[in-house]
Amino acid sequence: MKSKIFSSDYVKTTSKGQMWIPSFLALGFFMAFPVAELLMLGSWTGAEYTAARVDVLYEALWRKGFVETGFIVICAAALLNGVNNFWYLYSARKVDFYHCLPVKRTHMFWHRTYVGILNYLLPYLATEFIAICIGAMRGHFNLKLMGMAVQMMILHFVLYLLVYFAVVLAICLTGNILMGVLALLAFFLYGPVLGLLVSLYRELFFCTSYMAVKGWGLVGFLIDYCSPFFLGKTLLEKYAQGTYGKTFVIVIAVTAVLGALAFAAYVRRPSEKTCKPVIYHWVGVLVKFLIVVPCGLGVGLIFYVLPGDRGRTGWWIFGMALGTVLFHGIIEVLYQLDFRKFFSKKLQLALAGILVAACAVCYHQDIFRFDGTLPEKEKIQTLNLNFWQLGNTGLNNYIEKTEHGTYLTSLEWDYEKMALNQAEGLGDRTYQALESIVAHQKKRGFTEDRSTQSDSDEGYLYRIPVKYKLTSGREIYRQYRITEEEIYELTYALYSEGSLKEKQESFLMIDDQYLKSVSGYFYDGNDYTLFQDDMKKNKELLEALRQDMQEADVQELMGMPCANLTFSYRIPEEVEIFKGIQGGQTLNNWQTEVSVYPSFERTVAILKETGYPMSMEEVDLKSVEITYYSSTGESAIVSYESREELDDLKKAIVPYRMCSAWIKKQSDIDLMLQVEDGWGETYAYLLKEKTPDFVTETMKEAEAGNLSGLSGEQEAEDSVNGENIWVE
Repeated sequence: MKSKIFSSDYVKTTSKGQMWIPSFLALGFFMAFPVAELLMLGSWTGAEYTAARVDVLYEALWRKGFVETGFIVICAAALLNGVNNFWYLYSARKVDFYHCLPVKRTHMFWHRTYVGILNYLLPYLATEFIAICIGAMRGHFNLKLMGMAVQMMILHFVLYLLVYFAVVLAICLTGNILMGVLALLAFFLYGPVLGLLVSLYRELFFCTSYMAVKGWGLVGFLIDYCSPFFLGKTLLEKYAQGTYGKTFVIVIAVTAVLGALAFAAYVRRPSEKTCKPVIYHWVGVLVKFLIVVPCGLGVGLIFYVLPGDRGRTGWWIFGMALGTVLFHGIIEVLYQLDFRKFFSKKLQLALAGILVAACAVCYHQDIFRFDGTLPEKEKIQTLNLNFWQLGNTGLNNYIEKTEHGTYLTSLEWDYEKMALNQAEGLGDRTYQALESIVAHQKKRGFTEDRSTQSDSDEGYLYRIPVKYKLTSGREIYRQYRITEEEIYELTYALYSEGSLKEKQESFLMIDDQYLKSVSGYFYDGNDYTLFQDDMKKNKELLEALRQDMQEADVQELMGMPCANLTFSYRIPEEVEIFKGIQGGQTLNNWQTEVSVYPSFERTVAILKETGYPMSMEEVDLKSVEITYYSSTGESAIVSYESREELDDLKKAIVPYRMCSAWIKKQSDIDLMLQVEDGWGETYAYLLKEKTPDFVTETMKEAEAGNLSGLSGEQEAEDSVNGENIWVE
């Protein structure tokens, strides 16, 4: 019998009545490969792309498009074949019949696996060959594409085995349909759901937590590697990027482990336990704890969020206790098929409760010092910061010029691409600034206010996301609340020890021929288009700025700007089909903003020709409205119009786009300017060190809750003195 176990006759005999499976899969692969290919080729023809562009797009289709559409059908094929070949294990009658045959279980397992592979592989190869023929007919045939087709076939085959053995293992460990379905859901969703739970706990209990676009660390591992489906998805992403070697080895190792476990679970499966919910007792106990502990924490999290700030810790404890008891009871009912067993296994329930409590204490007390840990200086390879969160820092968008004469652009908030320290690692001053920032996080405490800026006793607090990339390749994300002084120290260090100045000056490499316009923001709070009829003058301005920026030292770049310039370009950008493949170029609009400082003599001399105000002394103010806030949340708006008060206010006012993040400013008032010859209104800041006394006194009254004293009987008198007051 062993010699015939893989014979074609025996396969035909055992596959009678099941030909619908390969037929159904052939239809799926036909839609995923040939039909998708024809649709894409038709769309490219309609778009009138060049032949070279179509060649690049067609290569991308084989490296990314077919890989993703094929993976969807592969998952369906693995699920269908796995269930079809091993579903009989849920029937006592069928188990008795098959296991009485003179065939070893090992041979039976591999025969069923072999049939499942044939049902998948034959329609796959046929439809992939048709897709290759269609491409050849359209002139897209070469050895490189053939190699990619072979690579995709191997990649998909490994992913098929990964999902197939996961399905078989779930069936072999359970004894009825309900538990089988639950086991399948657990295999494919447990890791991502647990990762989401950990991420939410980080966000709610750690003040430096940063929920990146994609999970990192433990969360990233749970999401990307603890589910057959998401592990396959991760491999596809790495394959499209051309960096899939390490992940491919991991997938092969996980597939081998799942295959070995499925084989052992099938061969050692006791026939007398058929139809029982759990076949292996120790597996049931392990699964129970893996389910009960996260569910207890999850229910506790719901009760933690719902009541708001008052009594949330008590509700959190209640929710965790309720969730632990509830899910432990549900699992026992499922295991023993008896509602009376809801409160059985009290010792295991107590142990689960202890584990839930231990996890809760770790998060509540930050046992592992999530908020207070800074990687060692020698282990940090690169440091990336999101300066966009800080408002005006003078850091413009980053741009690179390629060897082909095109440009790769990066927005300033795309900080993933903007490492701001030198290749040899962090400088001493940069690391000391980070140490000071990290040391103050606990003192500033946790807040649910996740806005970019917030007020505190220390003044303005900014939120800045940071990414550390370690020499080991590990990435760590944090989000710090930092003061103006800390921003100054960190920015100064990155200017003097890092590559911040180089990033700031990157736009200077753009050829002048691509410059389209220049606009300026001045102290009256308005934007103006500069020299719009004289492009030669704009290029002269750009050249002057280029020289001034290159000669400027760190101290100059940390001063108060006198103007902000926005340079607009129309540049040839690389078209990225996916990472690693560039599909030609296109002309795109791109602009960057840069601060001009009083020490930039060449640039300032040209800007003075425009006549626009480059200091508050040159601005003719009509009125200044200041909104004062009380400790109870009430507010009062005071309008200052007398010339004496306006002159005093001028010394402290800075329009919001002129005020760098590290400049100390009043954080508990709002300021709005109205200019005599200007249009509209402009928001501004008031410098702390130059705040007029009459504003300081009013701030104290407002803070004490004496807003009513600014209205009523005093309103007429105040109006005579040049002030109009409204109380909200």
